[in-house]
Amino acid sequence: MDFISIGPVPNAEPCVQLGHNDYLKYSRMELQVYINQLKREYGPTAICRLSSKSFPHEFGTYHEIVIWYDATIDASVEEAYKYESGCDEWDNIAKKELTDLGYDFNVGK
Repeated sequence: MDFISIGPVPNAEPCVQLGHNDYLKYSRMELQVYINQLKREYGPTAICRLSSKSFPHEFGTYHEIVIWYDATIDASVEEAYKYESGCDEWDNIAKKELTDLGYDFNVGK
């Protein structure tokens, strides 16, 4: 399986920065809500899988959303690239989900 990294949050939104005292707490909130929003925006995945993935960095481990796909199956590649552009901003449902989770919208600023 191959994957495409989509990022931790919508393209125009700030995210919690690696090194923040509560990085993992806020990152998990962002990732969970962003996956939900991607599924609303593009529909449920049929032959691909959205998940979070950790990546090593010199300052620690950071997390992003990735879409896993099978490069040998054209439909899988097409579905993966549909998700690649992600979303530009949090939608109203995502903002409510984040608020309900106790997310601090200033954490990435």
